[in-house]
Amino acid sequence: MANPNRWWDGNVGIMNPMTSSDQPPPPPPSLHLTAEDDKPILGTNSNPNPNDFDGENDEESGGGGGRGRRARGRPPGSKNKPKPPIVITKESPNALRSHVLEIGSGTDISECISMFANRIRCGVSVLSGSGIVTNVTLRQPAAAPDGGRGVPSCLQGRFEILSLSGAFLPAPSPPGATGLTVYLAGVQGQVLGGTVVGPLMASGPVMVIAATFTNATYERLPLEEDDGNEVDIISAIEFDKSGDHLATGDRGGRVVLFERTDTKENGGNRKDLEKTDSSTSRHPEFRYKTEFQSHEPEFDYLKSLEIEEKINKIKWCQTANGALFLLSTNDKTIKFWKVQEKKVKKIASMNMDPSKAAGKNSTASSSVSSSTNSYLTNGDKDKSSNNLINDFKFPSGGIPSLRLPVVTYSETSLVPRCRRVYAHAHDYHINSISNNSDGETFISADDLRINLWNLEISNQSFNIVDVKPANMEDLTEVITCAEFHPTDCSTLAYSSSKGSIRLIDLRQSALCDKHSKLFEEQEAPGSRSFFTEIIASISDIKFGRGGRYILSRDYMTLKLWDINMDSGPVSTFQVHEYLRPKLCDLYENDSIFDKFECCLSGDSQRVATGSYSNLFRVFGCGPGSTEATTLEASKNPMRRQVQTPSRPSRSLSSITRAVRRGGGESPGVDANGNSFDFTTKLLHLAWHPTENSIACAAANSLYMYYA
Repeated sequence: MANPNRWWDGNVGIMNPMTSSDQPPPPPPSLHLTAEDDKPILGTNSNPNPNDFDGENDEESGGGGGRGRRARGRPPGSKNKPKPPIVITKESPNALRSHVLEIGSGTDISECISMFANRIRCGVSVLSGSGIVTNVTLRQPAAAPDGGRGVPSCLQGRFEILSLSGAFLPAPSPPGATGLTVYLAGVQGQVLGGTVVGPLMASGPVMVIAATFTNATYERLPLEEDDGNEVDIISAIEFDKSGDHLATGDRGGRVVLFERTDTKENGGNRKDLEKTDSSTSRHPEFRYKTEFQSHEPEFDYLKSLEIEEKINKIKWCQTANGALFLLSTNDKTIKFWKVQEKKVKKIASMNMDPSKAAGKNSTASSSVSSSTNSYLTNGDKDKSSNNLINDFKFPSGGIPSLRLPVVTYSETSLVPRCRRVYAHAHDYHINSISNNSDGETFISADDLRINLWNLEISNQSFNIVDVKPANMEDLTEVITCAEFHPTDCSTLAYSSSKGSIRLIDLRQSALCDKHSKLFEEQEAPGSRSFFTEIIASISDIKFGRGGRYILSRDYMTLKLWDINMDSGPVSTFQVHEYLRPKLCDLYENDSIFDKFECCLSGDSQRVATGSYSNLFRVFGCGPGSTEATTLEASKNPMRRQVQTPSRPSRSLSSITRAVRRGGGESPGVDANGNSFDFTTKLLHLAWHPTENSIACAAANSLYMYYA
């Protein structure tokens, strides 16, 4: 009796129509296991039908053993075959994810999608939707009589969704960034559409196809004009010691040199200069000299940090043999450049005119033939000379003469060459470099360290100032600027983010961890606020030409210090005091962290610094001087007298005629008419070392002012 649980042991199959009804049908092949190798063998039962099987089974089984048995097992060695690894990749957080949202009947579609976006903290982009809605409130611009945004209109009844689109951002989101636009079909076939400004109630299940995204950035269009030419924005400016050359650096890593031309045009002998009227003086004129690519964008693979090519500082070095030398630096690398005039080699015309080559052919051939017969002293022919001449014989029908190019020295050209590269010495961004008066060394400063270099040695520097604490959590201030004394090669000063200036002497110790003098102004009691420490940070310091005075610039003021008096500044100048009530707004848009530079005149009688709206201020710092001039860096400079000058002497107030600008032209004007456009700012300027000339950079434009 067959086991009822083993249906394959019985005779299961289709009746053969050619056999009698009492003859059992042939069973199908069954699966058996042999005792020798435990491999599955396909065979037949004990009563096979000879009509259904032929001799082919014997050939498949190898001719021996069981009839019709064929191996179906795993091939040898297949168990050791390595399986491919299963790699599970994580989805990028910035990837779009698709969603099918089912919104139940009687609920507001807009509210449901908004709650979904806030819950998953992602933006939701609605792609399409389908279903029935009722009681829709839309805003249709065509319904507005004045052509404005339109008034809301409530539509009663049932409508079918034809198109649904929109976007929802998690709170807080910019105004106008969230909303739905829908097109509906009415019961009579009319098509309506508009912006959903009220409830959009679902009358039955509504299916919405949406995509979610993260890290959405907010951009205001159109972009500013400067954004398109960001690489051309000037980031550094510097006069050389003589004032005959001016160098600028930009965010694209380029250095542009300008040369003064009015002194060359007026040059002559002493008698001619004495004949000229000394009262008539021409304003200085600078022309473009040359430019070169100083730095390229780099990538620090160890720190996974991108190093931009922007030029942070430029410093002129001493000239030699008519060549110009200067230092330029970006965030990590300092380069020493030499710019020199060299004669350019050019290939001129050939030494033989092709039209005259045929005429000289006979002469050339005769000279060669005449020189072929050379004799020794004993009268025999010189065979070596004959062989040498044979090497120079022209082949028949070949080139009749040899034409060589002529190299000539035509015009001179300025050739920049990088002589030294000082790299891999700063872990933080370099904020300043300064040349020593000895002409051999210079310093470079970052946020925590100051290094001393030799101009001729690029692979070694000495750390002279280190303010990095053992635990970075104890860090309270950073270095913002460093400057060498103009005449004393062992004295330098550096400023900090706390508003203090330290004067150090390199002769005291190898590591100058102690200062010789500290210049710091004590704050008034009760005047401390959240922004006190931020606006007290010094962004730039400059020594006067004689080295007695130090000019410092913080966010709100200019301060003049006497190195012989460390109790407080000699003078304090308010740059843009009208911005003090707006410090909160300046903090929100990061303008409070702007780093304005400052400069002194050659006689240390005036100081200047930049401000917003492309304005810069000039103050008189002489005894009893009340001069304060406001100028605008533009083709039509605007000037405002903050205070009436005490003497109408020759000053920067006589540069150009006054041009007042209406308040409607400025993005922001206070009650006194002071403008504050935070998008345009004048950060970089330099004063001529011997004249009343100021070079200032506003975005990608360079302006020269002279008095």
